[in-house]
Amino acid sequence: GVGNPAMIQPVPKCLEESILGGHSSPSLSEEDAVHGTASPSKRTTLSSLLKSPFSSSFKDLREYAFGKAKEAITAETPPVFLPESPKHGDGTGGGILTPTSIILSGSPWGTENISDRRSCVQYRILPPEITAALIKKSKARRVPISMTLAAAVAAACTDFFNENEMDDGNKSRTYKLLQSLDTRRFSGATDPGDTLSCQAGSMDLLVGPLPDFLGRKIRSIGKKEGGETNAKEKEEAMDDFWKVAKQSYEQTASYLKWGDAIEAVRLFDLGMNVCDIGRLVDSYATSSASKGRAWSAGITNVGEYERQRVVPRQGVSERGNLQAKRGDYEIEEIYYATSHARVGCTFPVGCITVKGKMSCTINPPWPLISEERSKTFADAFVEILKVVATEQG
Repeated sequence: GVGNPAMIQPVPKCLEESILGGHSSPSLSEEDAVHGTASPSKRTTLSSLLKSPFSSSFKDLREYAFGKAKEAITAETPPVFLPESPKHGDGTGGGILTPTSIILSGSPWGTENISDRRSCVQYRILPPEITAALIKKSKARRVPISMTLAAAVAAACTDFFNENEMDDGNKSRTYKLLQSLDTRRFSGATDPGDTLSCQAGSMDLLVGPLPDFLGRKIRSIGKKEGGETNAKEKEEAMDDFWKVAKQSYEQTASYLKWGDAIEAVRLFDLGMNVCDIGRLVDSYATSSASKGRAWSAGITNVGEYERQRVVPRQGVSERGNLQAKRGDYEIEEIYYATSHARVGCTFPVGCITVKGKMSCTINPPWPLISEERSKTFADAFVEILKVVATEQG
């Protein structure tokens, strides 16, 4: 099949078209939006834009939007987006005030130059035996490996958001994680993977409150000699870790089950029609309060490279999987990341498994996070995963 030319790929569908139908305007009827029966010639008027969000067809969209707003306003413990410091304040990035000021006045209260921001990239590897043990442990705990990775990212964050590293860790914080998703699972059969279309989406995970230095406690497991106190600390730390993994899994399952994924795309599509999203994002990036941080951390798990399907080829009826080795050439490692330098997560993490090894890319924004702190965070993340994979119980 290698000598057979690849089949010409269809024109890629955009995410909005794949989920909302042939025309993504919020002025469509519910039937048009869901089944894609709308004519591309329909025009969106200002009147329809203003009326449609309040029509009965968009009841689910309103509930989703109001729910997200309520979540941000009424949170008992507001999520932190930046490490606590005299420069960053309490780490909440101005809370709800920063986006509110941008929407009302068109610019944030206080701006800064972001021309020197860049990604500070770290590369780490989990060996095959640890990766396999981590997958096995996740299955035993009845959570997908992606949720275990999310819990590890959150646990690592607990070591880096307290200004005083000698603190006893009595303070607890809530963390907001950006989890990447493959949206083909809820966009139906409109794009089963036969195009070059990017179908990446994402959702928020709100985890915690978690005690400061939870990651440090997990990493210390196995380093101390036995004893009743150590056994109790170990049990509490691991309980907290798996609670986060379970919490992440429940939020993800709810997001997919109740159609929040579709409503999130509808809300974004509405924003693209009504306001200049690009300008809002740029304003948020230059905010001196938020530093462009909308999430504490992020997690992307691409999965196993060898389980991805190859491109369709002419004259070949079945599509096999990608191979890490072909002829004289062999792929040893792949590193995946998206830039969050201007705006995004404080500690983004991307993972992909090749030949049983999990390659991890950690790329926080510099100078918000120093190169030394970036390296320390990357080491902490990997060490937490190793302890979780090998701890007994």
